[in-house]
Amino acid sequence: MYEIRLNKFRDIMKEERLDAYFTLNPSNIYYLTGYRGDSAYLLITESNAFLYTYPLFKIEAETQIHKSVEVKILEGKDLASLVAQDLKNSKSMGIEESISLHMFNLLYCKNNSRIRQITNLVERLRAQKDESELDFIKKAQKITDDIFQYVLDNLKPDRLTELDLAAEMEYQMKKMGAEGYSFKTIVATRENSAIPHARPRNVLIRNNSNLLMDFGVYYNGYASDMTRTIFIGKADDEFKKVYTTVLNAQKKAEENVKEGEKAKDIDKIARDIIKEAGYGEFFTHGLGHGVGIDVHESPPVNSKSEIILKEGMVITIEPGIYLKDRFGVRIEDMVLVKKDGYEIITNSPKELIEL
Repeated sequence: MYEIRLNKFRDIMKEERLDAYFTLNPSNIYYLTGYRGDSAYLLITESNAFLYTYPLFKIEAETQIHKSVEVKILEGKDLASLVAQDLKNSKSMGIEESISLHMFNLLYCKNNSRIRQITNLVERLRAQKDESELDFIKKAQKITDDIFQYVLDNLKPDRLTELDLAAEMEYQMKKMGAEGYSFKTIVATRENSAIPHARPRNVLIRNNSNLLMDFGVYYNGYASDMTRTIFIGKADDEFKKVYTTVLNAQKKAEENVKEGEKAKDIDKIARDIIKEAGYGEFFTHGLGHGVGIDVHESPPVNSKSEIILKEGMVITIEPGIYLKDRFGVRIEDMVLVKKDGYEIITNSPKELIEL
């Protein structure tokens, strides 16, 4: 699997006229080699791959890494010199834009290769998931669905604060088999839910109020991401109108997901429905994003994205309406792009729940 990925990446290197590529992005290193530890650097050439790390991580690297990658331990050795040695006759090396200026200068001074900063090469491959990746993502989402059901079964008004519920959800994630949360859990009620990335407060979750929960987990290095908004008590007509608008926008956008569609067109479908209902100015973010090793990765799904959806991409569809100082509603699923349609990976109910 990792050897196949490395060879596919070498094809991309050829397209970009690169003899070598250097990365220190942990997600890219995991994707290409299987290594999930800290403090590592990966050099890929036309015929070899080298992972440089420190003695502290030697056993971990040699245990996890694929045999097609050579592990080199940085024990009293200069990284830039080792890279120069392994580059040999390379004339052009690509490096990621996220690399530090210090690291760039070290590589530049020690190497004869022409160094070119370039971005999203590995991410281009990562955007389309293989079967093993889809299996991990679906298992991560299964735990996420179970967490939501746990909340529905156990939530009582006036007993927990937003912070309490966020902590309980994160505790249950690990009990259910997750490695941990894929981002800090968002639990927000009433006016706090009108902030798209709200921070949980030490405020009680009370009766006759909405509750927005945005959360996900990691399973074997792959993320899930889901949002549900429920109402504790009996929702009023305005909340129901906002909720129905968001749900309709989400469903219609999902129904149009398939290979060959432009990401920005999917965004427009949801955005137009919200505009027509009179809430256009209150939908303040893109419709979604890719999910995989990183919870936010390629492809972006927003009004400016020129990405063409391809089979195997996993994206979120998460429209929202946020009424300042009042309440917010967001509904989010993970969706797998298929050649002739889509598969909703998220299995939690999303019709309005009134507890």
